[in-house]
Formats: sequence, structure tokens, C-alpha cells
Amino acid sequence: MKDALPMAPLHPHAHPEGGQACPDENLLTNQRDTIAEWLKGMGQRLFAGRVDLLSTPFPVKMFEPRSYLEKLADPWGVEPRLLKEAASTPDAARRMALVMAHFIAGIHVAFEKWQKPFNPILGETWQAKLEPEEITIAMEQISHHPPISAFYMEGQGACA
Repeated sequence: MKDALPMAPLHPHAHPEGGQACPDENLLTNQRDTIAEWLKGMGQRLFAGRVDLLSTPFPVKMFEPRSYLEKLADPWGVEPRLLKEAASTPDAARRMALVMAHFIAGIHVAFEKWQKPFNPILGETWQAKLEPEEITIAMEQISHHPPISAFYMEGQGACA
């Protein structure tokens, strides 16, 4: 089949039953301890009659030191050749397949740190240059509820 996309190798941390295994035991231990601490606090609030899950804070120890917008861009530098091919493909269906393959191919990168990013603030912006492809990306949080992030990519092979 001439138009088939090439198969990518499995991620080194692919779990045999599906998904991705976290190889960092220290991080898992820290997360388990933090969740236990959070549950203890929830129990105390429950017995005190102060349970509001929407305003219950999540322990900062669980977060990575970046915002959601930064983490959102992580997967986009994984397979830039697919974007370059999409930019030069006249067939719209193939171009869409290549763009989707680009985004799907990088999803595993978003979970490498195994930590939750900080929620973006409405109007927050972030921009970066993906090297060595020289693709510039600009992002903005345009809605809080529901959470919607807008992005624009520009450069050789970028599909904005």
C-alpha cells in the first residue's frame, strides 16, 4: 500500500497490557504519599462538614513546574517530518492524515514527566521555537470553562 504511513516503534516504556509504565519509582512513591496526604485532608474536611470538591486544593507537590500550555507543546516536536510532508502534499485527505499522525506520534511525550501541569490562566500566552525545524509556536488560553487553548504554528513545514 503506497500511501500508508510508516509504523513507528513502540515507546521504550510501553506496558505489555497497553499504555505506558512509569519507570521512576521515586516519583511514584512521592505521588502515592501525596495522594494519601490529600485523602487524609479530604477525610478531615468531610468530618468537619466542609466538603466541596471543586474548591479542594490539590497538593502542589504533585505538579510539575510548568503550565499546561508549555506541556501541551511537548508532543509537537516529535515527528516534524510529517508536518513537512503534509505541507507539500496536494491531497487534502492525505494532508489531514499526516497532520493527525504528527500529533498522535508525540502524545507519549506529554506523559514522560508523570506530573500534572499547572492549570492555565485565562489569557495566558506562551511561545517557543521548535528546533532544529525552526517552527515557531504561539499559544493562548482563550476559555477557562470549558478549557480551550488556541495555537498558531509557523515555519517551514508547519501546518497552522
